[in-house]
Amino acid sequence: MNRSREANQLYFGMILFLVGMALVFNALLNVRMNAFTAVSFTECLVLLPVLLYLIASRGEVLRNLPLHLVKIRPLLWVMLFALLLMPTVMMLNLLSQLFVPNYVMSSLASTASTPLIVSLLFNALLPAVVEEYIFRGVLFACYRPTGLWKSALVTGLFFGLTHLNLNQFAYAFVVGVLLAFLMEASGSLFAPMVVHFLINTVSVVYAHVLSRLGGVESGTITQIESTPAAAMPLWFWTLLAVITLVTLVLAIRVLVQISHLSGTSAAMKSALRGKDRLRGKEGRVSTLFLYGSIAVGLAYMVLRLVAKR
Repeated sequence: MNRSREANQLYFGMILFLVGMALVFNALLNVRMNAFTAVSFTECLVLLPVLLYLIASRGEVLRNLPLHLVKIRPLLWVMLFALLLMPTVMMLNLLSQLFVPNYVMSSLASTASTPLIVSLLFNALLPAVVEEYIFRGVLFACYRPTGLWKSALVTGLFFGLTHLNLNQFAYAFVVGVLLAFLMEASGSLFAPMVVHFLINTVSVVYAHVLSRLGGVESGTITQIESTPAAAMPLWFWTLLAVITLVTLVLAIRVLVQISHLSGTSAAMKSALRGKDRLRGKEGRVSTLFLYGSIAVGLAYMVLRLVAKR
């Protein structure tokens, strides 16, 4: 059995486990956790199947996992890459809100009154480390022999599905793909961890600033959350679209610079041309487990949206 097939089965088990536990705790038992407990519990649920897989496979996939630290100069470019992704995240977040609620702000609203350092630890650092280890680490390593494009797209898709809501899925998918390219360019798993942490940090700090200005009690965050994206004027969408396009192009240029500084430029060019993938069965990703994972994730997100309405 090749690694990509193993990864498909692993993620199918992950999404079934995650959705099953969500149904048991939320729908059947009506359990309500505080925000920090919920984040910690969710990260443990996602990580558990991966740890079991690593034990069963004796950690073979970890042998070539790039866990070395990023040097200072590439790290500065990685931080710039995170900054340039912010408009893309904002654009996709707002576009999704034309159809679905803003789940992120409602979640952060409940933590805005706690110390900022605590919120950063649970809502920014913990997800960045755990999720990047899983998606740009273990799963990406399993799919990598099928080629950079396939492995980036599949792990990005799975990253989006794992959030279990259509609002976050919209931008988590795109960001997940770009983080896979970042890891390839930087040659280090810590690079996407840094970007993931910085993106989460912006959301956490934003919620805290709003709470300090108007207070959660006064409804500031809730009011912003419920403001329909469709009410935004045309000039706003036009300006945001232009900024998103420009910053996305610049982000790609930054990726090129990171690959030069990290010594991966030649390998990246070859991978982007599709010359790095295996042929035949070893290069295939599509299996019933892949499609089953997509079906389960999307079905739960749609049902969750219908129930919320």
